[in-house]
Amino acid sequence: MTILIDEAFEDVLRRVLLEARPSVDAGPALRERVRRVPGKGRSMPVNQWLAMAARLAAVFVVVAVAALAVAVVSPSTKAPNAGSPTAPIAVPAFDPTADGVGMVPEGGDALRKLPPLAAGVLAVVLIVLAWRRGRVWRVATAAVVVAALAAAQFISSHPGLSFYNAYGAPLGIEIERAPSLTNGPDAFHITAEPSENFIVTFNVANVGSVPVRVLGIVDRSRGERRLARWSAVGIQTDAHGGFGSLDEARPLEPFDLGPQQVVNLFVVGRAGACAVGNTGTPDGGEIGMRGVELAFSVLGMSASDELELPFVLGEAQREGCDPFPDTTEVLAP
Repeated sequence: MTILIDEAFEDVLRRVLLEARPSVDAGPALRERVRRVPGKGRSMPVNQWLAMAARLAAVFVVVAVAALAVAVVSPSTKAPNAGSPTAPIAVPAFDPTADGVGMVPEGGDALRKLPPLAAGVLAVVLIVLAWRRGRVWRVATAAVVVAALAAAQFISSHPGLSFYNAYGAPLGIEIERAPSLTNGPDAFHITAEPSENFIVTFNVANVGSVPVRVLGIVDRSRGERRLARWSAVGIQTDAHGGFGSLDEARPLEPFDLGPQQVVNLFVVGRAGACAVGNTGTPDGGEIGMRGVELAFSVLGMSASDELELPFVLGEAQREGCDPFPDTTEVLAP
C-alpha cells in the first residue's frame, strides 16, 4: 500500500500546533517535535547539512591538531641520510659530476596557502551554523575558530631552513672577503673553466619547532646551459657541528630534519659557456648567479625559500664570447 502525504497537511498541522501554544505547558520533547515539523516538503534542512559539514570539518581539525602535536612533541629520530625506513645501510658516495642529484624542478607554496584557506572555510561554516544557536554554542564556535586560525598561522608561518654559521668554497671559486667594517657579504668569483664544476659549501638549520622534510635545491635553469647553474647537492653531518671533506658527503635524498638540527650541504655548480676560467681574458663584466632556493615540506605541505647566504656569486665573462649567440635583436622600423 502506498501512503501519500499531502504537504499542505503538514503546514496546517504546524500552524494549529503553534496556535495551541504547546510551548507553555508541554514538555521539552514535545516542544522540540513541534519545532521540527517541516514547513515545506521533506528535504533535509540547511542547518542539518551545515551541521554535517561542521562535524566533518571538526574531525579534520582534530586530526590535524593531533598530527601537529605529535610532530612538535616527538623529536625526530631519523638521521639526515635516512630517506625511508627501508633505506639500505650502505649509502653511495656523492658524485659531484652527476647532474640532477638532490635537485628538484620546482618548490611549492601549499604550506603558505593551504592552512589559512582550510581555517577560513571552517570558520565560515561554523559561524553560519552557530548564527541562530544558543550562547554556549556560539562561545564554543568562537573558541574553535580562534584555535583553528591560530593553528593555521603557526603552521603556515614556519620559518623553514636558514643558514647556520659556516661556509666555504672547496673547488673552482676565488673568495674575495668583504671589508670588515662594511659587514657585507663575501664575493665568490667563479674560476672554473667553461662547463666545469665549482662547489660551495655551507650549513643550514631547521629553526622552526616542527620537523621539516628537506627535498632538495630548486633548479631554476630550465635547461639553460650557457650561464652558471646549480647541478647537484650532497650532504654531510658531523657530531660536533663541523665540516667534513667532500669524500664524506652523501647524495641528497629527501630526509627529515628535526627542530634545531643542522646539516652541511655541498652544492655543485657548472660554469657557463663563456666563463673566463683561469686561462681566458675577462671582458670586464661579471654575471651574478641566482641564489640557492631550498625546497622542503612541513606535515606533507610543500614550500621553498631562497636562503640568505653570507656570500654572493659572480662569473666573469670571457672576452669575445657571447653567451647568447642565437639571440637576435629585432629593431622596430
